[in-house]
This record gives sequence, structure tokens and C-alpha cells, in this order.
Amino acid sequence: MKPIIPKKVNVVLTAEGCNELPAIKTSKSISTYWKPSLKEIAQMQDGGVIELTVMGNLFSPVSLEVKKVEVL
Repeated sequence: MKPIIPKKVNVVLTAEGCNELPAIKTSKSISTYWKPSLKEIAQMQDGGVIELTVMGNLFSPVSLEVKKVEVL
């Protein structure tokens, strides 16, 4: 999936060996936005699932949703 740059981006997440990841940070959460390719959409329609990998050893609760977001 391709990360999407939201219009209201206010933080860029980084980790060694990873690309920069634009995000929106609030006092309660950090949100990143992703757009699946047509191939990935076809894989999901064929029963494929989304894998979420968090870098590091700590894993906070997460939420996955489908939203419409203003992008740059």
C-alpha cells in the first residue's frame, strides 16, 4: 500500500531502514493514511487480508478504518 500525505499532516514518523511516514498527531492518537493498489484491492476481494506491522517491541491498541481524507 502507498502512504498518502494528508492535508493536515503535522508530524513525520521515521524509523531506521524505513521511509518517512507523514501523519496527523493529536493528544490521543497518531493517524497515517494508506491507499491500496488495484492489485491489492483484487487480492482483498479474493479473500486476502491486511497485515499491520508496528516497528519495535511495543504495540499500542490500533484501529483500521476506511475514510475519505483531503490530501496534498
